[in-house]
Amino acid sequence: MVMALFLLALLPLKVAALTTSENALRIEDSSEGNVLLGAEKAALEQGEMFKTIVLLWGNLDVFGEVDEVVVLSGHVTFHEGSKLNKSLVVMGGSFDSRPGAQVAAENVVAKVPGPAWRILRSAGNLWRDHIGWVSKMLAGLLVSVLGWLLAWALFHGFPGLQANTANRLGSDWAKNLAAGFLGSILAFVGLGLLVVSVVGILLIPFYLLALMFCAGIAYAAAALWTGHRLLPPKRPEQRIRPEAFLLGFLTLLFLWTVPGWFSFLPVLLLWTLGWGALLRSFRLLWR
Repeated sequence: MVMALFLLALLPLKVAALTTSENALRIEDSSEGNVLLGAEKAALEQGEMFKTIVLLWGNLDVFGEVDEVVVLSGHVTFHEGSKLNKSLVVMGGSFDSRPGAQVAAENVVAKVPGPAWRILRSAGNLWRDHIGWVSKMLAGLLVSVLGWLLAWALFHGFPGLQANTANRLGSDWAKNLAAGFLGSILAFVGLGLLVVSVVGILLIPFYLLALMFCAGIAYAAAALWTGHRLLPPKRPEQRIRPEAFLLGFLTLLFLWTVPGWFSFLPVLLLWTLGWGALLRSFRLLWR
């Protein structure tokens, strides 16, 4: 659910000036009138104006006015009544100028794309050909980085929380695993009791929020334990190695994205260990 919320931020925004088809890549600076675009179909409407449009792939129909167009891949068509004020740079793909379009021949330049432009075009093609996978990876990276920052602040502010969860994740693995499985069952039982209770229904949102918060701490503990196994602290007294903590989050993200039970199982087991360690630490944390 959390990843789905971040995926919504990746959806293209539709503005009347420039319409695009579904699953378009669109990074726009609306205040400056610049846009990086990749879409199967896109159109700059009549009467509208942009400063710079960089086309990564797809088809762009220009009915309005634009200062500069850079084509890395795809096709641009200038229709009757459209106007090109400065330049059209074609590094890949093609263009077409229909009768009545104001496109001066001297403003059309063909160039060989440099390394930076080739990388940008390759990134655009990757998005186009694997939009679902790329979107999930970007959302996962964003969630991982945000989770790392929040978890680092939490463990840094409450060292006892780290000591009783991440630091004891593996040493007491048998007790943590048992507590994690039992706690998961009791969590569903508690939700069921709230559902059948008249008063309990009002507490369900707070109950779910509390479960999500605890699940986040358990996952962070698993990520910290994983990161410190891959990159141990440089000094014995160092509680958290930030880069190792981030590596732990990224490692768990990688395991989530690899299809197959052999990759999901380690993450679920580590998460369960973290959940069990958190449950066993409640009494110590409230001292």
